[in-house]
Amino acid sequence: VLTRILKSFDEVEEKKLAELKLEMAKSELFIKNLVNQTKISNETILLGLNYIQKIKLKQGKVKDREIDFGRVFLTSVILADTMLNDNPYSVKAWSMASGVCSEDLVKMKVEFCSLLDYELNLGWRDFQSWLSSLEEFLEFLGETSGLNSINR
Repeated sequence: VLTRILKSFDEVEEKKLAELKLEMAKSELFIKNLVNQTKISNETILLGLNYIQKIKLKQGKVKDREIDFGRVFLTSVILADTMLNDNPYSVKAWSMASGVCSEDLVKMKVEFCSLLDYELNLGWRDFQSWLSSLEEFLEFLGETSGLNSINR
């Protein structure tokens, strides 16, 4: 009986893992399409990733199934684009590029800003420190970062 129970747990875990992999694949495709359509800069992407890291550190562990990674990334780069560019994309442009309605984008931005305590500025030294940490992490993973192209 115990063996059957343990086997059923394994089957449930495998199903959850398969669902998570599918969601991650969908999010990855969404993100690639978004980046290709908008042609956002590396700096915008990196600042957006920094925002995501800050929220993750504040929020602690969150169940992966509760998160739409594509929408989190979208919101982070919308805010980063706003912070970095004198002429950022409009909500309407982001809506057209992402397929997410404007009303949802506005709500997502407000919620994201709230989670960041409206602290969107990142000083150059802090950015460089974070960039170095990211490079070390990518090296640990055996990835070539390509982050060296960012002006230092």
